[in-house]
Amino acid sequence: MTAATLYGSMAVCARKMMRWISVLCVILILLTGFSRNYLGVHTPQDVLVGLTEGALMLWGCPPCLNTSPTILRRKTEFLRRES
Repeated sequence: MTAATLYGSMAVCARKMMRWISVLCVILILLTGFSRNYLGVHTPQDVLVGLTEGALMLWGCPPCLNTSPTILRRKTEFLRRES
């Protein structure tokens, strides 16, 4: 789950600027899952659940944590109007 979330967020952040970083991060996610199975640390079900949880985190968290410059500017303008 941690690899999927970490590398997945790096892939999402770099997808527009450097496409090769996104591809590398996806490959690292898959290799991490494979190595966990190969070394016997986790079962295939564990890896699939971890990938699913990581994907849900990537899908669900950005709207909650959206701190783009446009949003921050709107928030500060709103606060200035109230005071």
